[in-house]
Amino acid sequence: MPVESLAYGGSIVEWGEDKWIITTDIDDLKAYKSASMVKSNNTLKFYSSSSSTLYQIPCIIGKSSISLETNKFLSIPADENLVVCPNNIDSSKIDENTRFILGGKVYSVIGIDNIETVGLLVIRIKEGQISDDDNLELSIANYYSNQIVYSMQLISNPIISLQSLNQTSKIELALITNGIVDTSPILSITNSNPSICTVDISTLIITCIGTGTSNIAINYHGQITVISVTGIGSISNNYAVSIAPSTTTSIKIGQQSIFESLFTNNGEPFLLYAYWTLLDDAETVSTDLATIISTSGTYNENIILKANSISKYGYVKLIVKDVSGNIVYKKRLQIKSLI
Repeated sequence: MPVESLAYGGSIVEWGEDKWIITTDIDDLKAYKSASMVKSNNTLKFYSSSSSTLYQIPCIIGKSSISLETNKFLSIPADENLVVCPNNIDSSKIDENTRFILGGKVYSVIGIDNIETVGLLVIRIKEGQISDDDNLELSIANYYSNQIVYSMQLISNPIISLQSLNQTSKIELALITNGIVDTSPILSITNSNPSICTVDISTLIITCIGTGTSNIAINYHGQITVISVTGIGSISNNYAVSIAPSTTTSIKIGQQSIFESLFTNNGEPFLLYAYWTLLDDAETVSTDLATIISTSGTYNENIILKANSISKYGYVKLIVKDVSGNIVYKKRLQIKSLI
């Protein structure tokens, strides 16, 4: 190996299609590093006794093991084997309760040596009995008791109809992990048509925002439930307007007042172009008692109204129309003398 290589006893080397384990100390030479490695002939698959995490570690299995210090072979009984694997964070989870399936047989740990060779773990295993908890096909002992079983049951109707804009409905689910209700579930949600409805992933509340149909797919650790949502969210326009300030009911001759139109659509604030006109009190002809002297704003929403400087008094009607020409608001104003 090149001198800059970061390799140690127990390091795993991928060479070709195989994995090899460095089984000796590293000799630091001037031009390169030197060590011996042995091809891994199996993989230890096991569950930690403290969690349901599956570990998989390349290893070397044989009927005898060479002592790297004395070059002597250690012979063992026929129903036992020796396993050599890297001494690392994963293999540190192996203890005397750990069981392995190797070559279709089940073995239990009867001894662990992590001292003799730095970087390597030497495990002595003894053949045991296969149990119903073991999965021979996957070569994993204690397999079934370590599987997490998720289930999801839809309590609410799988077909939801929302009849108006902003109407809501809550999706009711029973989420179970290993027979226990999951009170903090991790869900993912797919909405096939976000223009029809929204879904709050934390509350599972659906809100109608449009017209049409959307399929809501809820995924709980691979368990999937689909809800069909029909939204009827379109509504006809219903414009209304008020004129501010509402407290102004009169203007004195020669003086001005500023008015603003405030449009709503179905009760919600709405930007709409305002068309202003000024008529007599009977709303039949234009009036000479007052004049609209200016309009302003992006939507023509503001006007300045001036009472003409003539000795005429009476009432006028300030009228606002929408874009279709409909009269949506009238305000009666009195033109008064200065005294």
